[in-house]
Amino acid sequence: MKKRLPPSLLACALIVLLAACEPPPPPPTPQVIAPTPVVEEKPEPSPHEAVRTGNFRSLQHWFDDGIDVDLLNERGATLLHEAAAAGQSAMAVWLIELGANLEREDQDGYTPVQLAAMTDKNDLVDLLLHFGASFDVAEETPWVEEEADDEPVVELGLPEEWKDLEFRIWTSARGEQVEAAFIEMQQDLVILGSRQGLESRVPINQLSRDDQILARQLSASQRAMPAAGGRGGPTRVSTGFSSECERLLIRAIQRARQEVLVAIYTITRPQIEQALSTAARRGVKVQVKYDAKQARQIDSMQTIINRLRAAGVELVPIDMSGRYASMHHKFTVIDQEAVFTGSYNYTITATTTSYENCVLIESADVARDFQREFKQVRSR
Repeated sequence: MKKRLPPSLLACALIVLLAACEPPPPPPTPQVIAPTPVVEEKPEPSPHEAVRTGNFRSLQHWFDDGIDVDLLNERGATLLHEAAAAGQSAMAVWLIELGANLEREDQDGYTPVQLAAMTDKNDLVDLLLHFGASFDVAEETPWVEEEADDEPVVELGLPEEWKDLEFRIWTSARGEQVEAAFIEMQQDLVILGSRQGLESRVPINQLSRDDQILARQLSASQRAMPAAGGRGGPTRVSTGFSSECERLLIRAIQRARQEVLVAIYTITRPQIEQALSTAARRGVKVQVKYDAKQARQIDSMQTIINRLRAAGVELVPIDMSGRYASMHHKFTVIDQEAVFTGSYNYTITATTTSYENCVLIESADVARDFQREFKQVRSR
């Protein structure tokens, strides 16, 4: 009789046999490890870009690396110029506290406060003036007539009306000295002229005590003399041609104390707009009448008009039709005492590329006639 395997042993043998017949399990699926993304670091903004965007952290890094607070860019603009143009008041204060130069000019000849005024940043203008910026800065280079590139540069030299002035050494409160002639005083500003024909406007408290006394004495002597060109007095006439006209006009506007009346066909020259805006900001009544059609057709003229309006200048567009085709006047009346007139339009083209003529007539009688005409100019 055959022996049978116990059921338990038979079950185990069956399990072993089945296990041996099963196919091997598939190999494990390899794990795909995603590569770690490479995060590109953004380049540090340039110092001027940091100022323009108000990025104090980046600018501090640059200062830690030793850059100069008056670092220049390709346009000759400092960091403070950049802050002024961008309206970054807090950044401007920080730069000033670090010693930024308030009077440095860019390659176009503008200081930070002038740049702020040109871009209608009036709050920043007031801020820079508070910290000691002067709006009218004496030019560092003599006035020159623009010529072709291959022509020699011609210096205009001393204005005819300054040839009889006495030049002497003036000393500042800090001991700095400069040779100049006394022109006049306007409130607390002493107007001095250099032998190159350039004016500078110096607060009287920035002069030495002896020169403060002298300036007040000279001013008192001027007031005691009869005004040139007054009723019954002599008439003085200054002439200019081509680019000289702008210089003659701006100097006359800078001397205005009460009122400037402008009747002009076209105005696109920023330097003249700046002189008018500066006069308005120091309390002079400035009114400009201009040809409305020209303003509608010339974008740069509309920009100038907007800047004048922001400075407080009264603007009167003149629309002409019928008998009078345009408002073609070109004259300015100053303090009811002087008139600037001629072929010269207050434009970039007239200043730089055109033959022009102009006269400054210092006569109250002549000024009265032009003032009467100014009042009659209206849209028709």
